Amino acid sequence: MSTFAEAYQNGLTAAQETQNNIEEIEAVLAELNESVKETSNGRIIIQTIKKSEVGSLPRFVANFSEQMKETREVVYGKEVMSEPTVPYYIVAIDTETQAQIPVAEYTMDKNGYPIRIKWSNQNNNCWDREALTQTLKEVLADPTTGRIFLRLLAEQNEGSNAEY
Repeated sequence: MSTFAEAYQNGLTAAQETQNNIEEIEAVLAELNESVKETSNGRIIIQTIKKSEVGSLPRFVANFSEQMKETREVVYGKEVMSEPTVPYYIVAIDTETQAQIPVAEYTMDKNGYPIRIKWSNQNNNCWDREALTQTLKEVLADPTTGRIFLRLLAEQNEGSNAEY
């Protein structure tokens, strides 16, 4: 096999591994949303938004798949993935008032992993599904995140004067 043929095969393998990583990350973020939604009886959902679009809230990205569509480009008439290294916020959203508060931010490597998550003066690089899941559990368990959830829940109660 020629050097170019081997490199070509390596590129195809790397592209498939990247796609698998992105789908895995997407699944973990979807699990996070479903868990928070279920636990809060549908009162809070988790979504992601490009950091550059924060000023345009409530225009947020419905799910990770939609984000990835924005990182595609056309090469020779075919849609291919470009590097998804755009910073995003993980946002808690009150389903009734549509109030939105970022709880963390993240960027992904061009290969999907590592995904870098920053929250409450902490920072973690996640190299696989297990590490990503554990880090997101830490984000949810953080007191700052808890206060964000309490604030959103308080906003849903009319006349609430609670401050968090």
